[in-house]
Amino acid sequence: MSDGLRHISIESFGEIFPGRISTVGTEFEIQSGITLSPRRTSGRKDAPYLRVANVQRGRLTLSDVAWLEASARERIRYALDDGDLLVVEGHANPAEIGRCAQVGPESKNCLYQNHLFRLRPRNLEARFALHWLNSSFSQSYWGRNCATSSGLYTINSRQLGALPIPVPPPDKQRKISEILDAADEAIRSTERLVGKLEQVFDSLRGDLLQEHVIRSGRLPDCWRMDRLDRLSEITGGVTLGGVTSAGRSVELPYLRVANVQDGYIDTTDIKTVTVRTSEFDRYLLQAGDVLMTEGGDFDKLGRGAVWDGSIDPCLHQNHIFRVRCDKIRLLPEYLSTYSASTAGRSYFMGISKQTTNLASINKSQLSALPVPLPPLATQKMIIGSLGAAERQISSTKAELAKLRLVKQGLMDDLLMGRVQVSGLRDVSDAVDTLAV
Repeated sequence: MSDGLRHISIESFGEIFPGRISTVGTEFEIQSGITLSPRRTSGRKDAPYLRVANVQRGRLTLSDVAWLEASARERIRYALDDGDLLVVEGHANPAEIGRCAQVGPESKNCLYQNHLFRLRPRNLEARFALHWLNSSFSQSYWGRNCATSSGLYTINSRQLGALPIPVPPPDKQRKISEILDAADEAIRSTERLVGKLEQVFDSLRGDLLQEHVIRSGRLPDCWRMDRLDRLSEITGGVTLGGVTSAGRSVELPYLRVANVQDGYIDTTDIKTVTVRTSEFDRYLLQAGDVLMTEGGDFDKLGRGAVWDGSIDPCLHQNHIFRVRCDKIRLLPEYLSTYSASTAGRSYFMGISKQTTNLASINKSQLSALPVPLPPLATQKMIIGSLGAAERQISSTKAELAKLRLVKQGLMDDLLMGRVQVSGLRDVSDAVDTLAV
């Protein structure tokens, strides 16, 4: 696989790319969108318009199209046409600025907001330009040239117009576009499969936990309801910066909220904390501990996962609760499964302290979590059944990650001319060539 376009400097651009070199400003008519105002968004709302949220990398999402008030002149000036490209002008995440999607027939005549640029092609193949604008070179270009203010990263029309773009012959532009479009379709197909598998998993989890029975106020035979603090030991974690120079101390790895994902622990970025040796045992994790977050975004409230002990010793910070189950009555994997279920999330949402886009729970509220408790054999059956479904999801996600890497390698090598398209029949040929 190629080293990628990301590290190419503009100075060396012409030496690396075969054929003619141009700029986005030369090949496209660039225009920013309509400026929003309270009058426009609270008036008669007679025109649909696309926002930054509608423009994803390589595709438009049209499930939530907003409307505004616009004059007849504005509806002409800011109307989109089939084949136009939309580029994101600003975003809180610098990796998302400059992302680009193409307008299709379904969004023709929609307007677009002022945080988007419309690119209308003059001569260049629009699909080819779309892939270039979403390439690692373009992303690196935005990162080097964007401005930042109040937590927002932005690019302007001058910077967009100055972006270099290779211009191979039209037939090669079309062939490269066809190959990369096919790679994109394989990615989208796999994304849809992941979504379907996750829906099946959620449905299976609800059936196995018999949520429909529990919602009716009854319990299945041989099940009982109990509070979490009667089934486990619950503790908070270490407070950062709490150690003074007095007393003996030790520096150890610890888990943060960012490490505790929904159903798994991400150990790719582990930090360390200094604690007193006298407090070491208090915050020490054991394999089988369930880690649950104190707060965050609504959809992340109470998320948890079982610690596998892969780092030893390891501590946890104060924004994570450690739940150590009495395994004679409650299996850690079952608790993690239940807390992520519709019933578990509903409990956390109902009792949490909520502010704008954020929510939190305390130890007392977590302790009072009602847990529907089947016999251990049933808990093991539920864990085993869901484990098989989770492995299928994980395998499909791994395939999706591989496809994305292949797409990036294809894009880099095709756009740089390392792989010649003249001898390629389709994306399979391109993938085989890339592997070699």
